[in-house]
Amino acid sequence: LIEASVRGDAAQLQKLLDEVVEFATTHKERPRCTANTARDERGGTCLHLAAQHGHVELCAFLLTHHGTIDPPTTQPGDESVAAKVFWTNPNRRDAKGWTPLAVAIFCDQKKCAELLLAHGADPTIANSFGHTAYDLAKDQIAGDERTILKDKSEVRAVLEEYDAERRAERRRPSKDAEPLPPEGTAIAMQLEVVADAKAREENESTAKVATALAAKKFAKKTKKKAKNSPASRRRGGTARRRGARDAL
Repeated sequence: LIEASVRGDAAQLQKLLDEVVEFATTHKERPRCTANTARDERGGTCLHLAAQHGHVELCAFLLTHHGTIDPPTTQPGDESVAAKVFWTNPNRRDAKGWTPLAVAIFCDQKKCAELLLAHGADPTIANSFGHTAYDLAKDQIAGDERTILKDKSEVRAVLEEYDAERRAERRRPSKDAEPLPPEGTAIAMQLEVVADAKAREENESTAKVATALAAKKFAKKTKKKAKNSPASRRRGGTARRRGARDAL
C-alpha cells in the first residue's frame, strides 16, 4: 500500500485494498489494515504520500472512493467493510503531527492542496512544531530578512482563495431566510424598522405591566407588615377594651 501510494498507482492500491476487504469478509474478521491506518516509517498514510508526491488522481481516489461504495441512505455506523477500508481521514496526522494538507503546502503541491481543502482538510491544525498550513505557506526568508529563498505565493494563493470562499459563505443569506420583497432592499429596510418599533412597544408594554404588578405586590406587603406591627397590635387591643366597656 505504501509503495503504491509513493508511485501514485491508484489501480494497484485499489486491488490491494479489495484483497483486504475480501479476506476480512470471508473470515469474518476485522480488516488487517485500511487506507487510513497503513503508515510508512514516519507515520505517513497513503494520503500523506500521495499529497507529498503530487499524485492528484490518487488523492482524489482516496478522498472520494469510499463514498461511492454504499447507498446514499446508509447511516453512520452502518457502513460496509469495503467503505470502512477505503475511507481516509483528510486530517490524519503523521508521527510529527503533519496533516496531508500541511505536507501538500510544504511540498508546493497546489492541486493536491485544493482537493484536500475541498474535502474537509483543516488548515489550522498545527504539527508538533506548532506550524499550521498557513505558516508553511509563508515565503522562506534568508537571514538578512530581505532575500526570499523560496517563493510560496502560488500555494499560498490556494489558502487565500479558501479563506475568501469561507467569508463569502458566512455573508451568504441562509436558505431559511425570508425572501426580499419585489421592491428590493428599501422596502425590506422599512419592514425591519416597523418590526423593530413593534417589538419595542411590546417590550415597553410588558415592562409597564410588570412594574404595576410589582408596585401592587409591594403595597400589599407593606400594608400587611404595618398591620402586624407592635404599635398596630396595641392600638387594636385598646380599641377592643374600649368597645367592651361601652357594651357594659
